Amino acid sequence: MKATPDGGWGWMVVLATFMSCFLSAGSGYAFGVLYVAFLGAFGKSKAETAWIAGINAIVSVVTSSYGVALSKRFGHRKIVMAGGVLASAGVCTSAFTTQLHQVYITFGVITDAESAYLPAVMGLAQIIGRPLFGTLGNQKKLTPNVPFALALFLVGISMIVSTYTRTLAGQLVFVAIMGACVGGSVVCVAIVVKYFLGSEKLGHALSLLVHLLGICTLLFAPFGGWIRDVSNTYDGTFWMAGVAVLLSSALALVLPLVD
Repeated sequence: MKATPDGGWGWMVVLATFMSCFLSAGSGYAFGVLYVAFLGAFGKSKAETAWIAGINAIVSVVTSSYGVALSKRFGHRKIVMAGGVLASAGVCTSAFTTQLHQVYITFGVITDAESAYLPAVMGLAQIIGRPLFGTLGNQKKLTPNVPFALALFLVGISMIVSTYTRTLAGQLVFVAIMGACVGGSVVCVAIVVKYFLGSEKLGHALSLLVHLLGICTLLFAPFGGWIRDVSNTYDGTFWMAGVAVLLSSALALVLPLVD
């Protein structure tokens, strides 16, 4: 039997990466539950409270490029471990905050029971969506931008349709479809970038992508909260997000024309 080059430790890297993504993505998708808790705990407007997610995103943007540079200088292992310690410290100190601006720093910078079902269903749906769209993205008969565009299209449609569902059952269907397709789009991103730009530019391209995502989150998260404060409904926020994702789907579909 041929010995593996890494002595089998590659599987430990896979396991560690899985646990890291499992926990980090879980906390991200649980923000909807935390958002309700923050609203009740601090009594601030929805726009002010939404800044927590925006600040968290922009910090990821600012630090992503430095993370890439530091990883090249000191090695991925040390930087990942340092990031894990900082993230854990931010989450833990958030439990002792008494003012909203403190959460901006702890959760943003350093890191009803029915609503709790939704992020759980979304996470479970990703277990199906990620391997499904990952397989489609690696098909030789398809350019990877096609399943990527399909995933984004279904996300956009599900966001708009969700404004017409007023029951828990309807929302569970919405988050299941959205979760599977969001997970699929995340998997396809790296495949699409590598296909069109090559492996050499993959790291820098993904870093730029994180920058753009963070900027959009910083700008639109509080804006979505402001729409809710003004209209007393989230329908406008979901329509805005859905239309934006549909436009992204159309752009993804025509990527070969501009390559």
